[in-house]
Amino acid sequence: CFVERRLMEMGIPLPERHGGVGVTNYETLRIVKEEAGFVRFEVERSLARALRQGSYFDAKHKHANVVSGNFFSAQPFGVVDGVDYEYTGIMRRVEVERIRQAHDANDIVLLTNLGVSPSGELYNINSESLASGVAGALKARKIVFFSMSDA
Repeated sequence: CFVERRLMEMGIPLPERHGGVGVTNYETLRIVKEEAGFVRFEVERSLARALRQGSYFDAKHKHANVVSGNFFSAQPFGVVDGVDYEYTGIMRRVEVERIRQAHDANDIVLLTNLGVSPSGELYNINSESLASGVAGALKARKIVFFSMSDA
């Protein structure tokens, strides 16, 4: 995991895990933000290049874009069995209509694992949980996501 490697390089202890869920403290969140931003940019760049080359896509899709933003909101994972998960969060709500509008415009919606609560707090969301939650909210027939996770 990129985040764990960065924490080790910086001499910061790896976050605790309880029941398979990591505790995201402030230092970890800072690294998660940096890594998520970098990865989002690289994926967006690669997808945009593929869209512009157009050999795979028909004329209708040549004008597609890669869009990202607040397509979901988050909430804290909370305190479970006396463990405060701090900045670890879960998906709260999906902006289904906004995602459908983007898809209707032939755009690709790119989500990161960072979600914002209604009060503006930022949370680290498990990517697989987010992907499956958004797919469920959209009533998708298929879900495709890539992960570097060992689990």
